Amino acid sequence: MRTLQAYRFALDPNDAQLADLRRHAGAARFAYNWGLARVKAALAQRDAEKTYGVDGDQLTPVPWTLPAL
Repeated sequence: MRTLQAYRFALDPNDAQLADLRRHAGAARFAYNWGLARVKAALAQRDAEKTYGVDGDQLTPVPWTLPAL
């Protein structure tokens, strides 16, 4: 049986570090939203293509992986 162990750390950043943490969180949110928009656009394009009678390998690929994005 495996035992799961976790650690909890309290952060006490100075003003410069806090600004860096906030920038990092903002950049991560931007990247996530950008990737989500790309996937949603590809899925919407596929739905439109299906109404035109396109199917199978001819459909627009959906970028499910990071390298595909």
